[in-house]
Amino acid sequence: MYFGFPGNDVLGLKRYFIPEDDGFRIVTVQEEDDILERNKAEYNEYSHPQFGTMRKVASVPIALYFELKRRGILDDWNELKKWLNDPDNRFFRTAPGKL
Repeated sequence: MYFGFPGNDVLGLKRYFIPEDDGFRIVTVQEEDDILERNKAEYNEYSHPQFGTMRKVASVPIALYFELKRRGILDDWNELKKWLNDPDNRFFRTAPGKL
């Protein structure tokens, strides 16, 4: 059974109640398709900023953000750069280049 919470449409979150022998468990999933499509569009429309300006280089689903935080990657700039530069994570990038 699906159960929605206010504001979940913005993040693309859905919660499901899964019956189990001794009760139920709640599973939260996030649709990533919209985020990945938006990342692809931003990547393809990217124009190089002037030197010294800040730029957005990636966008990740909230669930992945918390996973990266749990693993300590968000707290270590070198590990974060390594993760963002990894070809396996290219769909989260919004700008070309190497960090």
